[in-house]
This record gives sequence, C-alpha cells and structure tokens, in this order.
Amino acid sequence: MTISYVPGTARLTDLNGNSAGYLNLEPVTVTTLLDMGDIQSAVVQGDTIQVVFNKTLVSQSSVTVTQFQVLVDGTTSSLASASVNGSTLTIKLSNPVINGQKVELSYIPGATPLRDSAGTYLKYFNKVPVSNTGTITGSGSTDPNRPSYLTLMEAGEFGQAMFALGNQATAVSDV
Repeated sequence: MTISYVPGTARLTDLNGNSAGYLNLEPVTVTTLLDMGDIQSAVVQGDTIQVVFNKTLVSQSSVTVTQFQVLVDGTTSSLASASVNGSTLTIKLSNPVINGQKVELSYIPGATPLRDSAGTYLKYFNKVPVSNTGTITGSGSTDPNRPSYLTLMEAGEFGQAMFALGNQATAVSDV
C-alpha cells in the first residue's frame, strides 16, 4: 500500500504551522491490533457462547442481552439470554451456530453493565473473534422433539432457515 500527497491551497500542517511536504507513492504498512481487554477466551458450541475473563466478575443470573451483538458470518444473530458466574459470561443464542461459521462478539455497556469483583465496569469490546468448536453441521438437529429424518438448513445456505428431509427419510429397495 502506498500514499501520495500534493499540497493544495488548504495545506496540511503540523502543530507549529509548518506545511507538510509532497509525498509520492510512499510505502505504508497498515496493522490492526485487536484489544481483547480482559478476555481470556471466547468459544461457541451450538447455541452457547462462553467468554472467560482473566478476573472474577460480579455474578448476575440475568444480564441484559441488548448490551451484546453476535455476528455469525457477518449477520446479526438473535440472543435468548445472558448470565455471569465467576469469571464466565454465558450467552445463549436463539439459533445454534454451525461448525465452520465465523462468529464475532461485541459488548457495549448498557443498563446492567458487567463489573468485576472490585466494582470496576468492564470496558466495551468490538468484534472479538469467537472460536467455533461446534459439532453441529448443516444437516444436524438439536431439537429432541424433531423427528430424526427432519433436519434444519441454516440461513447461510439459501438466505432463510428451513427444514429439509434428511437421508433417513428415504429407503432404497430392490424390486
């Protein structure tokens, strides 16, 4: 990546009023640093995200879910509940994550902000990568009441979640 600058009538200046010089295709290195803050690990399996912090938090059996945003393959996922116990934040998703999907978690303190045991509020974090160790595949079923031959196809396949008949729904025989 390179940068070029040609001074115009409204020139760039430093704090002392000195004009910036001409730049022509100067190489620029762009780096990003993800601030994980106090997060030790973040893992999702199925419909549960567990975030482990490197300090003890004030336990809360019910945390306002609107403080969190979960992106699954870049699309906002609906959240069912959140709670804190010790150093672990648990977030329940409305729908399970399929193995291989990219998951990111953001937190902006709201009405019931997270606090550590010293009473200090946790700072916000944005798009923290969540390790997807899920065992659910696109043809998996997590509802025990759903027949085994009926599988859930996630929205990533056709833009909308839907049910489909699995390979157990058919039988092959020689006639």
